[in-house]
Amino acid sequence: MLAAGSNQLVGGSSQVTGGLNQLNGQIPALVGGVQQLDSGSHTLNSGLQTLNGSTGTLISGVQQLDSGSHTLNDGLQTLNGSTGELIDGVNKLNAGASELDANSDQLLDGSKQISDGNGTLADSLEKGSKQVNSVPLTSKTAQMFAAPTHLKQTDYSYVPNYGHALAPYVLSLALYVGAIVFNFAYPIRKISKRGGTATDWFLSKVSVGTAVALGMALIEATIMMVAGIHVDHVGQYYLTAIMIALTSMYIVMFLSMAFDNPGRFVAMILLMLQLGGSGGTFPMEVTNSFYNAIHPFLPLTYSILSFRQSITSGLGNITVVQSMGALLLFAIIALALLWFSMVQLQKKHLEGKSQLDDNQKLQEVER
Repeated sequence: MLAAGSNQLVGGSSQVTGGLNQLNGQIPALVGGVQQLDSGSHTLNSGLQTLNGSTGTLISGVQQLDSGSHTLNDGLQTLNGSTGELIDGVNKLNAGASELDANSDQLLDGSKQISDGNGTLADSLEKGSKQVNSVPLTSKTAQMFAAPTHLKQTDYSYVPNYGHALAPYVLSLALYVGAIVFNFAYPIRKISKRGGTATDWFLSKVSVGTAVALGMALIEATIMMVAGIHVDHVGQYYLTAIMIALTSMYIVMFLSMAFDNPGRFVAMILLMLQLGGSGGTFPMEVTNSFYNAIHPFLPLTYSILSFRQSITSGLGNITVVQSMGALLLFAIIALALLWFSMVQLQKKHLEGKSQLDDNQKLQEVER
């Protein structure tokens, strides 16, 4: 048994010796590995130091990346909110493209017309240049090209002085004032006999008023001509004077007959309105809106226009025709109202009764 144990010991020692020999053979490899580990640890340590030095840059880059992501997110949200507008714009663009396509034939026709027109223009210019070149160059043709037009001045109206310019206004105004003065003195409501009709009364008063108006017109117009006013159209001049005298007389007669003294006062107010609204002193363009509004409804408006044409011309004969028509209309309306007022007065038995008869009593001193 001892021998067997010795043998096992010898075998075990042999194994130990073999293992030590193997270990001794691996020592150089182990030493190399340790050296590589040491070199790697130095490399790792150097890398860690480099990483530690770049930490700030890394953090800054991360922050920039975060900021950029927020900006990108905001932009995506804005784009998402504008999607409807983008779609609407695309639809409009599509509609415009469709309209353009639908009208492309017209556009093509227009371009063809332009092209044809250019051709026509070119041909006409060429023909014109040939005609010009065919004209012999003389002093007359040179003068024609240098001054192709000739200016000719024609005076349609000549107003020698301020008196001629103001004469239409003064003539018309004087005849209207004459009608007022006559109706302040003439007892228009008095009757010559009892039992007559309103028409008889009307004719008796109108005949007197007409005679007075004609006398005023003829006398005034003649005196103005004798005083030195030059008249281009004498017939129109006298016709205008007669028409404004008759029209003024009939208007004031109606107011005096219908309303007695208050009517005469209204006639004075109408005179004041015509001073500013008839356009006799200043053009209506520089007059206020009130006078411009009543301007077409004033008798003196038309007599002044007609007098201007008859005295200095320039407005055309149609002005006289239109003015005479307007004055005739005023006269007819005034006569119709005068007759109607006389009928009503007769029905109320007021004919012959007038405050004009008591004017002297009204001026007496009260006691």
